[in-house]
Parts: sequence; structure tokens; C-alpha cells
Amino acid sequence: MLTSNPSSAIENVATETWSECLSHMDLTVQRNMMQTCKFFREMCLPLVFKKECVLLHVDPCIPNQEQDLRALMHSLALSKSSVHAPLVRKLTLSYNEDNFRAWEPTVADVKYLRSMFTNLCVKLFPRFTNLREVYIVSNRNIDKALLVALAELPDLTELGMGSAKFGMLDLSNGTRIRVRKLGIFNNVSDYDSKKAATVLDVFSGERLEDLTILSRVYSPKIMRSLTQQNNNALLKSIRLELDPKELKTLVAFLVSSPNLESLRVSLVKSSSRLRSSGVSVPEVLPRLPSSALPQLRSFSGVEELAKMIVPGRPVQHINVEARCRLWHSGKNNILDRRPEELNMLLARLAASIIPIKHLGLEDYVLENGLLDTIASHTPNISSVLLNLKQEIDMVGDSPDKGFISKDEVYFDDTIKHSQNLADQQSRFFLPSVQHLPYMVCILLP
Repeated sequence: MLTSNPSSAIENVATETWSECLSHMDLTVQRNMMQTCKFFREMCLPLVFKKECVLLHVDPCIPNQEQDLRALMHSLALSKSSVHAPLVRKLTLSYNEDNFRAWEPTVADVKYLRSMFTNLCVKLFPRFTNLREVYIVSNRNIDKALLVALAELPDLTELGMGSAKFGMLDLSNGTRIRVRKLGIFNNVSDYDSKKAATVLDVFSGERLEDLTILSRVYSPKIMRSLTQQNNNALLKSIRLELDPKELKTLVAFLVSSPNLESLRVSLVKSSSRLRSSGVSVPEVLPRLPSSALPQLRSFSGVEELAKMIVPGRPVQHINVEARCRLWHSGKNNILDRRPEELNMLLARLAASIIPIKHLGLEDYVLENGLLDTIASHTPNISSVLLNLKQEIDMVGDSPDKGFISKDEVYFDDTIKHSQNLADQQSRFFLPSVQHLPYMVCILLP
């Protein structure tokens, strides 16, 4: 029962209880609660800052750079606050020199602005004593001083970079950035400013657990560095975009990552951003030692890599990416695959030392007899992802417990359809009662 004194009633509830209750509220409610009293302000402040990110953005199109930077420093006054600065967990840095139409700067102007921005960032890092995540977007080479400052952050857990370009080979004196999660996302721009260099020795494998490099340019360079360091024991998950010419580099890197659990490799042509589509895989692949990847549970990649990596390893989740997908006028064209090709593939995948639970076959079209073939090789399968020859509108009931993702299209006996699905249904959907527990299909764009 509440007392006549509200403050006393609040204080009678354990701080841990309030913390748990407030953590389940959305950001707007937490901000409102901060305005009610000193108690709730102290309770909600860490929660609010936990969800916020500080954005440093310099627009080089503004003529008066000094005024722009002064305004930026004013907006980041919290960095000097002993109360607020320790609460900042995430910092996003954005620097762009693309658009100079509104302002025609001299070379000196650009260098001055870039230097001021870099110096500002370097000064801010140590002020945010509990900084955990940093994300950098820049269309110019990332300054070495900025990377050195990141390497000096003792508790940095996650580093992401968009359209990253590196103008150096290392940070000197063995200095490296140590993080648990590293991501380089060069989906838009992937330019190599140091083409002659084969190694980028900037990141440490000592604490690395999750590695994503969507960059044909930097994947092999970073892999070589991490392989040479030979301290990738904590690495659990890898996602790469890779030129097929660098498969030997990949194999060496995998050998140096003994506890890897998840691997996703998309092959990218040097002249195209099309992932795996139309990519020529070498006829002779490098040998992966049988002792490598003893903990691997999940693999995604082209058929040739799946045949090389899955057999003899405890892989339960397999997705075979399409290589025969061609894009013309926005249409998805699938080349016909012969039944014997599927049997050969499934025979190799079935050599996984534990039962396969999830199987994706992006190159194969759902047709008569296909599910029977899959079931004969993988009797313990839980879900299957296949392709369709034509676009079909369909809505299924809510999936049963144990199905994989809610954004997949589920087939069951309540399918709603258009066009001539009824004719297809008579060929391979019905009667298919024995396949219903795992029948899952996707519509590729």
C-alpha cells in the first residue's frame, strides 16, 4: 500500500526492481521519466544514453569551416561532462568530400577541414571512457591518426566502416585495433588506394569473435594479416566477399581459425558487384585439411565451396548460393539443373558428420520429385529453401514452432495463389503430406 509520501514509496522499492522495470520501457517513456525527479533522472540516464549515438558529421559544402566545427564542438559539450561523457557507448563519424558544387574549395581548404575533423575525433575518443561502438563513414582514406586513436581504446567491442579506404599498410610499432566485432561494408564503393600491397596489418585477431568484410579489395589483405598473427582462437563467425582468385588465402585463414562456427563466403567478380552470379570458380580448388574447422555449424556459399567444406564437419545449416542466376531487365532467370547434379551435391552435403537441419538451394527450382530427392539424402531435415520459376502471390498460416524465419514464404494446405499455381500444385505440392513439416520456399527478387 502506498504511503502518503510519494518519495518514501519510491525509495521503498529496491533500486534493482526499478532498473528492471525501466529497462523495458521505450526511449520516449524513459526520457519523460527523467523529467519527473532526481531519482528517476539518475535511473534513466544510463538507459537513454545506451540507446543514443553521438553523430560527428562535417559537411565540406559549408564555406565557413571554422564556424561549422565550433558548432560541432558546442553540440558535443557532453564530452566534457563528468556525468554524461561516461554514458556514451556509441559514436558515429561521418565525413564526405563528394559534393563541391555549392562551394569550390581549394586543396588547402580541404586539407584543413579534414585535419580539423580528424583532430576533433582523436580528442573526443578518450573523453568517452565507456565507448564501446564506433562506426565510420568516409569517402576518403581513413586518417592514420584516427586509427591509432581507435587502437588505444581499451574496451572497444565493435567497429564498423562504410566505403572504407586505407592509405597505409599498418599502424607502426605493431599497433593494432582490438575489437570483438569488426565490419567493413564497401557495398557502394570498393576502391584500392594501395594496389601493390598484399597485407593490411591494422586489426588484431586477439579479441576478434565476429568478422564481416564486404569488400573484394580488403578481404584478402585483412585475412593475410590475421593468418600471420595466428591468434584467431576466439573467432566464431566470418562473412566475406571474395574474388575467386583468393581462395588459397581463404583456406589458410580458415586453418588459423580453429573455433569457427559460422562461415559465409560470396564470390565476387573483379569487374562486377554481382555476388556469386556468373562467377567462374577454379576447376581445382585448394585443399582444406580435414582437421580444419572442427566446430563449424553453418555454411553459406557456392556449390563448389559447399562440397569442399561441409563433408567431415558438423554442419547443420547449409545454404548453397546461386551461381547460375542472370539478371536481365529486372527478371530472375534460372538455368536448368539436371537431377544427377542435385544427387551429387546432396551426397557430398550428407557427408556432414551430424544431421542437416536446414538446407537452402538457390540454384534449384521446386519441381516434381525434388523434395523426395532431398528427403532421401537428408531424412532429419527441418526446413528447405528453394526457388520458383515464376512469381506467385501466396499467404500461408502462421508457421509451426520450429520453422526458421517469419519472413519466408510457407507452403501448407491453405495456400492462396494466383496465375496457374493450381496446375503446379497438382504436379508437386499435392499430395505432399510427408514433406509439409519442412516445406519452405523463397521468392528470389
